[in-house]
Amino acid sequence: MCAILDNSARDEVFGDTPTERGRAFHEWLNAGRGRLVIGGTKLRAELAGNRRQPGSVNFRKWLPEAIRLGRLAQWDDNEVDNVASDLEEQGVCQSDDPHVVALARASGARLLYTIDRALQQDFTNPVVIANPRGKIYPTERYRDFLNDRRNRNLCGRG
Repeated sequence: MCAILDNSARDEVFGDTPTERGRAFHEWLNAGRGRLVIGGTKLRAELAGNRRQPGSVNFRKWLPEAIRLGRLAQWDDNEVDNVASDLEEQGVCQSDDPHVVALARASGARLLYTIDRALQQDFTNPVVIANPRGKIYPTERYRDFLNDRRNRNLCGRG
């Protein structure tokens, strides 16, 4: 299963005091049961943040090892940026995150960890994300969701 991490939830996973659901997501990635997909210049910059943000520091520390172990799939920034531009022109996104939706469309990843309500609406809208539809993490039963074999088709091309 492949997932995208929105910057709104980065500190829940990589902050100095991650949430319980963020820890479960981090453990899921580190156990090799899932892969994080990143791509596009805007999302890369958001996740990397600045040097004073604990979540961005911890994310940048995690990144090289995740790449080495195959726990992270990197998508071509130009491809994602082009899809994001197309989405902006079409005006189909309600959120201010067409770059995140673009990564899903380009890579085929269909699981999104975000706390942004507008982005959640975009990601579950069949006009914006389809075949398969996007799913939002965390769910009420997030540990069961991450381990459910039925959710393995959320990778697409990744």
